[in-house]
Amino acid sequence: MATLQLHNQMKMDVVMVPGSFIDVHMPSANGEYVKIYLYLLRALNHPNIPITVSHMADRFDLTEKDVIRALSYWEQLGLLRLSFTSDRILTDITMIDDGAVSQEPSSAEPVPPLPSSEEKVSYTETSNACPLPSSEKTVPPSAIQQKQSGISPNDLSSLSNDNAFSELLFLAQAYLKKTFRPTDCDILGYWYLQFNPSYEIIEYLLEYCVEQGNSSLKYLEAVALNWHSMGFTTVSEIKDYAAVRTKVTYAVMKSFGLSDRVPGTKEANYIQKWINTYGFSQEMIILACDKTIGITHNPSFEYADRILSSWKKSGVATPADVEKYDLEHQMKVNKKKAEGTKAQKPSNQFHNFEQRSTDYDQLVANYYGYRKS
Repeated sequence: MATLQLHNQMKMDVVMVPGSFIDVHMPSANGEYVKIYLYLLRALNHPNIPITVSHMADRFDLTEKDVIRALSYWEQLGLLRLSFTSDRILTDITMIDDGAVSQEPSSAEPVPPLPSSEEKVSYTETSNACPLPSSEKTVPPSAIQQKQSGISPNDLSSLSNDNAFSELLFLAQAYLKKTFRPTDCDILGYWYLQFNPSYEIIEYLLEYCVEQGNSSLKYLEAVALNWHSMGFTTVSEIKDYAAVRTKVTYAVMKSFGLSDRVPGTKEANYIQKWINTYGFSQEMIILACDKTIGITHNPSFEYADRILSSWKKSGVATPADVEKYDLEHQMKVNKKKAEGTKAQKPSNQFHNFEQRSTDYDQLVANYYGYRKS
């Protein structure tokens, strides 16, 4: 095929576009993102061009959130830098050179086209969207899918006409920086049909997972299940819970003398258990931690859990209840002393050694004066 000749007869107002943008970034970006970037380049040498999120949204028939996503996309690629106030209000956009080599094409996977504010792109219309499962496909099991049994592949197919789900797909792929495979779409579809989350919760979930440094669908899935199981229906409820858990976690680590590090997975699970399963206040949890240090002289989460479990079974809910509980225990101990203790078996040279393992159940049982079952 003959090479085409390009001629210039234009008296044009020139906009300088970096060659690396055309060669490296533009092929893998969706068209709406490219429009925003080119508009910003033009505005660099034309101070009279208005630069506001609302103006750009109106100019290109987008929503303001669409514009913010486009700006965030180019920031993540290193082509610009965004500045915000403490209230997360965008104030400045700085165009920067990412240092890319113009001759090297990008290997990044293309991002699905952005739905406009008036006409949303459906699931099957998007060139890079995942094909919906058919009745012949086997949907891979996942934690969310195992939680439900009434959602069929036909239910998933109905999402092809669901504009809200199309927007969710785009949003998830933009935040997680990946083009979904069919199995990824299946997981998201099951979650969407099973939990019917609000748009605000979806967006906050994606932001939360990215901020935690984990953008895998498995992590997103686990967080979504946890929030759903706790009955959260608004973002404010989730934020309030997170604030309480963070406060209690810090207090526990400080009480145990471990404030110089974050809790491990097992330790974090204990703290969550004390808050959610046992329902104890921070005051009661710290009281159990203090008692643990006083008895074992070690920051033992297992021992603290035994104390809190004992309180839960006995209906101990306040510090006053603890005082009463401890007093009753002391009275039992004094009574036993008065009646005399059983004779201990004599030790011999073959068994006269210190046991290294600690039976926390028995320690708590001894402390509160009952037999370990």
